[in-house]
Amino acid sequence: HHLIHATACGAWWGGNFDELSIPLSPMADGKPKGYSLIYFDDNRYRVVFKAAGRPAGHQMSIYAPDPVPAHSPEFTDVIVNVFAGSERSRVEMRVGESGAWTLMQPFRGEDPYYLKLHGRQVAFVEKIAAMKEAEEINDALLWQIQAEFMHIIGRGMARPKDSAHLWKAPLPAGLRPGYHTVHVRTTDMFGAQHAAARVIRVE
Repeated sequence: HHLIHATACGAWWGGNFDELSIPLSPMADGKPKGYSLIYFDDNRYRVVFKAAGRPAGHQMSIYAPDPVPAHSPEFTDVIVNVFAGSERSRVEMRVGESGAWTLMQPFRGEDPYYLKLHGRQVAFVEKIAAMKEAEEINDALLWQIQAEFMHIIGRGMARPKDSAHLWKAPLPAGLRPGYHTVHVRTTDMFGAQHAAARVIRVE
C-alpha cells in the first residue's frame, strides 16, 4: 500500500484566509490541508484522513452548479471529491431522504471548488495588473502583485491539477423547481463509511 497523503501546510500556505487568519491552503487536487492517522492492530492497519481545523467527519466535498436547470437536471453532474478516496472506494448518491442510491463513477479531472478559488485569485491579480496599465502580464509582474497584496489574497495558489479521487453521477430526471438535498455516502478500503450532504437549487 503506497500512501500519498495531505500535508499540514497544504499548498505551502497558499490562498485566502479563514476566520482565524490562517490560510485555507487547499492542495491543487482539491484536498484540504491535513494529515493522516494510521492505526495498527497486530498485523492489521487502517488509515484515517483528518482535515486540519475541520471536524473528523469532513471527508469530502460535493459540487453541483447553482442553480441547476429545471428542464434538464439529468444532464447535470454532481461531482464529489472524496479526500482519501482510492480505486477501492465505493461512492453512492441519492437526492432526497428516500429512494435508491446511485453508484457514482470515478474519473480524473480538476476539482471544481479548487478551480473557483484559484480563478478568483487569478482574476484579482489580473485586475490589479490592468489598473497598473501593465503592457505585458508576465510571471514576474504576477508575483510582484501577489507579494504586494498578500495580506488580502494570501500566497499564490498552485495551478489546478487533475485529482485521482473524484466521482460523478447525473442528477435524476424530473426534479421539481425548488430546493433538494443531495446525500453522498462512501465506503473506503478499510470498510469505514462516511456521509455528507448539500442543498441544491433547481429553477
